[in-house]
Amino acid sequence: MKKIYISADVEGLNGITSFKQTLPEYRDDYAQMRPQLHLELNALIKGLKLANIEEIVINDAHNTMTNITLSELPDDIKLISGKPKKVSMMYGLDETFDGVIFFGYHAKATSNGVLAHTFNINFKSVWLNDEKISEAQLNGIYAKTLNIPIVLASGDNIFCDEIKKDIGNIKTIQTKTAITNTAAICEKNEDLLNLYVETAKNIDNFEKVYCKTSDNYELKVEFENFETAKIVAGKAELKQDNNFVVFESKDYTEIYTTLQKISASTPMKKL
Repeated sequence: MKKIYISADVEGLNGITSFKQTLPEYRDDYAQMRPQLHLELNALIKGLKLANIEEIVINDAHNTMTNITLSELPDDIKLISGKPKKVSMMYGLDETFDGVIFFGYHAKATSNGVLAHTFNINFKSVWLNDEKISEAQLNGIYAKTLNIPIVLASGDNIFCDEIKKDIGNIKTIQTKTAITNTAAICEKNEDLLNLYVETAKNIDNFEKVYCKTSDNYELKVEFENFETAKIVAGKAELKQDNNFVVFESKDYTEIYTTLQKISASTPMKKL
């Protein structure tokens, strides 16, 4: 492999157990997250360079998508920053890449993972073709439409187990062990950063795993109540079915961009 794409989230980072640590409006809490983000990213990059990866592109894929500071990365790293971006967490991925890494990811909504949710913390859950789905699956399906495999993923133990069950035998790096949705046993940082390096330098030996695609997709976003679903369906100009907003398409990119539209139409609750 010569060219790697990294979709970088933050909830799966070591030491991160509160949504306030992931949102810039909570300045003091958010300030705790960003140094850890760069430590783990740079350890991953170091390992990839030891594997002789020639080009690394990182897409800042969390919230405002301005979490990563370019000057904190090696000079030869390409960073995709800011929003909106047409396919959000997967923007910039094309057929020239050899593999995708899901970095700092979290488990799906309603699971026991740390800060578990799917795409928007105000969604109760997201379903695709009657299967409750994770961000990793949503993003992995998009990668498969370009025939690009997932080669590595990092996050808590629930996420690591979940992605193997839902997608396949992906090589994972466990960053922490979930106790509850907002508590974890954190790894020793020195050990974790060494694990990133030692794992990533062997990336050429990992199994290349592809998500399954379909000829037709039904997207359903579930909300806590009928009224919220009604508000969102009206704003997004989509169909409502009880507590769900529903959309169907044969085009997966249209499914993905419609999910972004639903997210943008969703009232945000204060933490």
